[in-house]
Amino acid sequence: MNLTKLSPEKIDLLLQGETVKDEKKQSLSFLRESSQGGFYIQINDLVIERVLILNTNYDLPIYFTGESQFDYIFIEGQAKITGLVFQDKTRAISVTTMSNAQIDKLIFTENVSIEDIDISGKSLIEEVRVHNNAQISWIGISGSAKVNNLCFLGNCTIGDVDIYETAKVKNIEINEFASCDEVNIGENSIVYDLDLKGDSKISEFTLSEKAILNVFEITENPEVTEIIFEGGKIENYIKFHKWTSNSALLRNSGTSFPLKFLIQDILIGQIRFIDFHVNSIIQISRLRANGDYQGKKEIEFQNCTFSKLELIDNSLDTFDRLVFKNSDITSCFLSQTSFPNSVASTSISQNSRASLKESHVQKKLFFEQVKTIYNRQGNKTESIIYQAKELNAHYTILNWNKNFWDKLTLWFNKNTTNFGTSWTRGFLALLVTTIPLFVLLLWSTKGVVAVWPWQMNSEDFGLYATQYFDFINPTSYIWKRWDFIYELEGGEVRWGVKLLLLFSKVLIVTIIYQIIQAFRKFGRK
Repeated sequence: MNLTKLSPEKIDLLLQGETVKDEKKQSLSFLRESSQGGFYIQINDLVIERVLILNTNYDLPIYFTGESQFDYIFIEGQAKITGLVFQDKTRAISVTTMSNAQIDKLIFTENVSIEDIDISGKSLIEEVRVHNNAQISWIGISGSAKVNNLCFLGNCTIGDVDIYETAKVKNIEINEFASCDEVNIGENSIVYDLDLKGDSKISEFTLSEKAILNVFEITENPEVTEIIFEGGKIENYIKFHKWTSNSALLRNSGTSFPLKFLIQDILIGQIRFIDFHVNSIIQISRLRANGDYQGKKEIEFQNCTFSKLELIDNSLDTFDRLVFKNSDITSCFLSQTSFPNSVASTSISQNSRASLKESHVQKKLFFEQVKTIYNRQGNKTESIIYQAKELNAHYTILNWNKNFWDKLTLWFNKNTTNFGTSWTRGFLALLVTTIPLFVLLLWSTKGVVAVWPWQMNSEDFGLYATQYFDFINPTSYIWKRWDFIYELEGGEVRWGVKLLLLFSKVLIVTIIYQIIQAFRKFGRK
């Protein structure tokens, strides 16, 4: 092949291997003039094994176009190129830059399909851009390579992106409808800015080992299925804001965060914090469920510990369920945040006795912690409400055979005033229990025929109704001074009647005490 137009004294662009003979048009065109002026190199519809670009210094771009097919493309040595552009239906197994290669723009566009892009050595690339339906299986940036801008845009499809060793990337942007399986930042690499936005999709992001990420931002509508922090450090700030998504899962087992991790103005179907441990402040504000999400809307905290969690102005009650398991949120600050009515220990419905008991244990743990939070903040109102929920969960956990008296006490509190939170329920309980007791007491005496109240004549009914109010009066005298019972008994009150009257008085006094306590629930100290 005649390359003398490029460099008369030596060949800097080597095409090695034999051209495959088939019916396709095969041509190699050099030094084409663009419509905007200037020249570029075009390699069009070429099927070849290997391209080696070595020690070049071209102030003009190289285009791989048409249906060109290559096994390997190497850019190495002291190669300096204005741009490498892969477009149309170009196919390649691997594109590799190494040594001290320098490229202003490395662009993949228009249905290009590349298996691997390997940027290593001391390569310096101003911009790597993948867009317009290009498909890349793997991108690796390693060694001491530097990339200023790594952009995925416009319906491109990327497999995995691995940044490792001591590589540096100034900016990563995943935007529009770009799709990426995994983004991994590890070892001693540095990424200055990671920006996920638009309608992009990322299955998994991982920050690990001693890697440094300066800024991490998610905004608009990207789908980020799983965010894993396994190590490394986020130096400046991390912010997820004005973000609408279907679901996201966050894990952290060793990443160091800046002073504050901000999650703001989020509309999401499911958000899960699993094995999430953090020592800095996490502020979650204006979080609510995404009404367009078709599945079960859930927020989850599982095996989490927070040094400082701030929940401010969140509508968590818009979620169907809160999943809580073995987590510590007692350091939380709560303000204008409402929780879902349904609290469970797993997002999967399990009906076994053991799983139901575990669910109630975790409910109790959650309500106990929320009660503690409100107590610490001096919010008596919410503290009392969550204490009632805690006691209700504790009641459900207890076994009648093993914890009879404790369960009986809680049963009484639950069914009279709902653990001191409802005086109206206590008043209803007083009527429901004392009316049958009073009727039974009357039937137990010698002077009353056992008939129902509605079967009595009006005179008897009026008399007994008047005496009923004396019966429920906790200050009225019992059998020795209660003339009405003496008259009905004919002057001598039997022991059975005495015991029934004594039991009734004890029960009445207890329920009335419960009512007074519930009535004063917001005035307790």
